[in-house]
Amino acid sequence: MPNDWDGALPLPLCLVAPRDQDPLILPDVLDYLRVRRIVGSAYSPDEVQETGLVRIVLAIDEEHRLLLSELDGSVRPGDHFKPVLQGMARSLGCYLQIGGEIVLGPDGEPCPHPDELIAGGDSVRVAYTWQSGSRLVADAVAGSLQTELTGWIGDGWTVIAPAHGHPAGFKSSPLPKRFHPFVTLTRTASTRVVIYSVDGRAKRLPVAMVWQPAPLPVLEDIPADSDAHTVGTVVCAPAMGRDDFAGRGLTEEAIGMLLEATKMEDGEAFFGEAARLLGFPAEAGVLVDATVADPTPATLGETFTVVPPPPQPQRRSPMSRWFGR
Repeated sequence: MPNDWDGALPLPLCLVAPRDQDPLILPDVLDYLRVRRIVGSAYSPDEVQETGLVRIVLAIDEEHRLLLSELDGSVRPGDHFKPVLQGMARSLGCYLQIGGEIVLGPDGEPCPHPDELIAGGDSVRVAYTWQSGSRLVADAVAGSLQTELTGWIGDGWTVIAPAHGHPAGFKSSPLPKRFHPFVTLTRTASTRVVIYSVDGRAKRLPVAMVWQPAPLPVLEDIPADSDAHTVGTVVCAPAMGRDDFAGRGLTEEAIGMLLEATKMEDGEAFFGEAARLLGFPAEAGVLVDATVADPTPATLGETFTVVPPPPQPQRRSPMSRWFGR
């Protein structure tokens, strides 16, 4: 027999206050949702404090209506999410990103993506690793990023990492095929991501693995065995599934092991397990998980510093000189 929530879909949102205003706090966001009985989940106050971003996931039906809960935990459709979220942005005076694409401004109208929605500061660290033991390759990558890097070389691999606060600088591998696999590891607060590129070709999709803390249901006054509770803890608690690994040339056994890694209870062990399964050096994860107070732990062994060369001025073409440009 179908459940009342069979058609429920997750709608991820990210909220942040403009820089000239006080930071957004999670209780204000939750109050807005709870008064309206909107079903969803939210990440912990600790995550909000570290990143400055409020991340929530709301439940909608196939007609894009927000799902609401009665006190007994039964679920019913409400209004279309668009006017509700526009009102939310205006009421809270914040930027609101919908599904990682559309951004609403504090006036509730669509706007360009602001820098405020990019997590930074001490909560962020990224590392890159690839198959090569050459310092020259590390120098070239540092030149592309134009920032000083910490490097480590061992077992035919190179690992480099900028200081905390630098978001990932490459959307795809910047190196030729002979230096692959190329792996990017990113930590934002407790959320950890691994992107493993086999050879950089467009036809070989990278393997992406994500570990994140389980969010908590927005509504706390509903029965634990109710439909609304199930939607809040299952539909609105994003987790990786087998479809996320399809088309990557992986066996069913390999997919099963990667999925288990994304469901580990201890996020601090995630990078080490991903390194074991995918075959890249665990030192990359040690660098990413290092604190600001101890950015190069002694367990790494010998490290080195990569300083990028100064950017070269672009040569003016004869045509530009002729036209005075």
